[in-house]
Amino acid sequence: MKNKQAILGIDMGGTSIKAGLITDGVIAEYKSVSTPASAPKEEVLEAVLNLIREFDLTGVAAIGIGVPTVVDVKAGIVYNATNIKSWDEVHLKDYLEERLKISTLVNNDANCFAVAEKYYGKAQGVENIVGIVMGTGLGVGLVINNKLFEGRNCGAGELGNLSYREHNFEYYCSGQFFQDEHNGRGEEFMKQAAAGDPAALEIFRELGFHIGQFLQAVLYAYDPECIVLGGSVTNAFPLFEEAMRTSLADGFLFPNSLKSLDIQCSELQHSGIYGAASLYNNQNS
Repeated sequence: MKNKQAILGIDMGGTSIKAGLITDGVIAEYKSVSTPASAPKEEVLEAVLNLIREFDLTGVAAIGIGVPTVVDVKAGIVYNATNIKSWDEVHLKDYLEERLKISTLVNNDANCFAVAEKYYGKAQGVENIVGIVMGTGLGVGLVINNKLFEGRNCGAGELGNLSYREHNFEYYCSGQFFQDEHNGRGEEFMKQAAAGDPAALEIFRELGFHIGQFLQAVLYAYDPECIVLGGSVTNAFPLFEEAMRTSLADGFLFPNSLKSLDIQCSELQHSGIYGAASLYNNQNS
């Protein structure tokens, strides 16, 4: 169920900070600024605060923020944010609540992706969801029995770090696969594959095989009804889908589970903003 109250969602990354005021289930107002990623901690905090203050906060029920790292969810403390050098330990929740007097929720960006799909995307009405973000890295968010599940240290579901072949799943199922395994960029290989280049097509078959193996691990661990794939790698979904599904089915011990499994690609624009705002929905569901 989409929230009818106004919620401010903030998607914080190493390149940009994006914010959207969500009312009646849609982004009514959108703003963004560049992240001063190399600046001192206080300067980055001020950039977030100043962006928020550009909105009319009258009637805003809560602020949700998604960040690319682990978080102490209860205390709202951000640790070792990816690509923001000074953010080794930031008490983000306290900082904003003291200055704005608005309830603030902070969580990992992959977790935000999962709840975004539950409340605004392909997994609406589904109780058990795994959201997988395949970009420069491999992130996983979990919704179990209609509630976001982070674990004690916000690290639940991070199966990308499990050992696989010579490296780990993240190496083989993200942009790292193109760069480190094949010495190129995914966008370049996509163009070559679209032109029918056999070598490029084989790279995407390899990628699909690895993602299928990763999905086996996901199913053994969580047995969800729906898996939603997001991130830049999914732009190539038509090139690796068949190999992914073949790999997933090959040797999987519970084939009947696959008959009811729904695998979708996210189509949600600004999913980071919707996901951050959905932290409020999750808290009050």
